Amino acid sequence: MLASTAFIIAFAFQGIAADSPLGAEDALVVTEISETVLMVEGFGGNATVISTMDGVFLVDSMMQPASEALNALIVERFGASPRAMINTHHHSDHSIGNDVFNASGTLTIAHTFLRHRIAYRRYSDLSERWVEPRPVERLPVTTYEDEMSLFWGAETIRIYHPEAAHTGGDSVAHASLANVIATGDIFVHGVWPIIDFYAGGSVDGTIAALAEIYELADDETVIIPGHGPLATRADVLAYREKLLEMRGVTLAAIAEGISREAFVESDPFLIIAPEWQPWFVDSGWLAGEFHDNLGVED
Repeated sequence: MLASTAFIIAFAFQGIAADSPLGAEDALVVTEISETVLMVEGFGGNATVISTMDGVFLVDSMMQPASEALNALIVERFGASPRAMINTHHHSDHSIGNDVFNASGTLTIAHTFLRHRIAYRRYSDLSERWVEPRPVERLPVTTYEDEMSLFWGAETIRIYHPEAAHTGGDSVAHASLANVIATGDIFVHGVWPIIDFYAGGSVDGTIAALAEIYELADDETVIIPGHGPLATRADVLAYREKLLEMRGVTLAAIAEGISREAFVESDPFLIIAPEWQPWFVDSGWLAGEFHDNLGVED
């Protein structure tokens, strides 16, 4: 039986949680998958905590001050800060709390693209502003290219980089013994997704990555999305099928010469996924992004 509890931490933060359903003042919400595996929701995306006999593995660091609360929760529950952590991608809600874990002795890991993306000044088309490089204490200290594995006791944690999907630097983490897959924002559950075309993401890459996750899972696998509640292999398949339908609708519109503006105005995706909730983006925004991405000629 999964159980959700609140880990109460008093947050003092002035800011806007535009990309998080939980604000800076909210307590963390913990879903116990087992005695050793937790999904933690807070200010930022979901975090995954996997305790092994050789240490705790963490997926994503949230945003300050939830990052400090997350570290405190792990220390309280398992006796020490994480031994290692992977950032699933560079967006702030999944990685800007890295400094907390770097300072706690956690080995912070990411795909090479991710570290490069946040280590240098860049223009973000998604937020339409220049983004300054993050300070060194917020950067992952270890990077990988294709895949890597951690062998801790009886647990094997495989980390791999799929084809450019949500961004160009995504990572998926699969704990084989726990039978848990943490997807980052390649898969979000119940909300309108972002495919960050300007940071190397793609519609086709996302669809391909979802197929990989589906094949990696079995019917008992717990899927921890980047945002939203726990999911199953069937949920990943249903999500992928909706994206495939959206892709088909978009390609048909482009073939008919329908402009981006007219396509967004018609809001065709809302009919395909009326149950998805708006958060950082909505159906019209996603339609425009699909039109941009799929309308680019090779």
